[in-house]
Amino acid sequence: MLIQVEINVLGNSTWHPLLDTIVQLLEQDGCRHSFDIAQFEKLRTSKWLVDATGIRANTVHFIRSLSVRAFRGRPSDAVSVKIDANATRQGKVEGKTIRIDPFGALVLLIQPLSVIVEDETTDGGFLLWMARALGHDTIRESYNSGSLVFRHAGGKGQMIKSARALTHGVWPRGKKAIRSLTLRAVAVLDSDARFPGDTVNMRIQSRLRPFVAFVHVLQGRTIENYAPKYYVTQKLGGQLNSCEAYFRMGEVQRNHYPLKSGFVRGNIVQPHAGFLVDPDWQREERALYQTVPPADWALIARGFGDALAAIYVESKYRCAPNERRILTVAQANELDDLLSKIVEHL
Repeated sequence: MLIQVEINVLGNSTWHPLLDTIVQLLEQDGCRHSFDIAQFEKLRTSKWLVDATGIRANTVHFIRSLSVRAFRGRPSDAVSVKIDANATRQGKVEGKTIRIDPFGALVLLIQPLSVIVEDETTDGGFLLWMARALGHDTIRESYNSGSLVFRHAGGKGQMIKSARALTHGVWPRGKKAIRSLTLRAVAVLDSDARFPGDTVNMRIQSRLRPFVAFVHVLQGRTIENYAPKYYVTQKLGGQLNSCEAYFRMGEVQRNHYPLKSGFVRGNIVQPHAGFLVDPDWQREERALYQTVPPADWALIARGFGDALAAIYVESKYRCAPNERRILTVAQANELDDLLSKIVEHL
């Protein structure tokens, strides 16, 4: 986050030791916060720094160095913290800025960015795995340092509760927030899309938006739909023919295929011809898989169960760093954008 300081803090010596503490926080390894360099002259000539001696005298040079600080990837500047002596302790969100009093600012700057997911183990593992594959080292470094955490919602139905509780708590406090953390949380969830344009999770997405900085709904049906062929065949070695049949489908078909459950009715695998005329399946879904050869359909229609999520968790399936080629162009582009946006909000 970018830190901005109002004159009512800079000009009041009571707050100067707290500003010194914030500087020490910024000096810690892995910290992504920085002073807004556009305020450099205001800071340099302020009562806090203009006649500074000792350790505080080095602060001017440190703040100047932030302008050329070698952040890996991109700076974390999507959100600003405005430290204002007249603001409240819990803070108030103004667009992409959190206006907050000095004590509240110190607490806020120590808080990690929460990535709210359905399951912190598999979904968190997915994001770390993809960050490794795509060379987003900042994600892993921030996770290791504790400045990024995965918040376990326990399913899509609980994500809104989880996001709301960050700012408003569990028991209601009227309209008073505990701390304005809406810009210190993001949400990532599966699309569950059965076919292109299917917006089954749009209501959850729209209800989440007021409580987080942004919501990303994956283009793929689930995280398992992003698993590369090499690792799928490693995990499902006993189902090699089925794996080959699955990857013979087109990318859009694979993107929306129900990998866990397949197309089963009452524990009976539905033949391809029967599936194509069965009105219980959506028309768009039937059209999407019309071109799958019946022989391949017989191999994949039962699905693959819950095993594939382990690819993102178990170390023996860990991808090599910067292994971008194992993803499709569309997958790499989508996840590049998502991971970069997370870094920008750290």
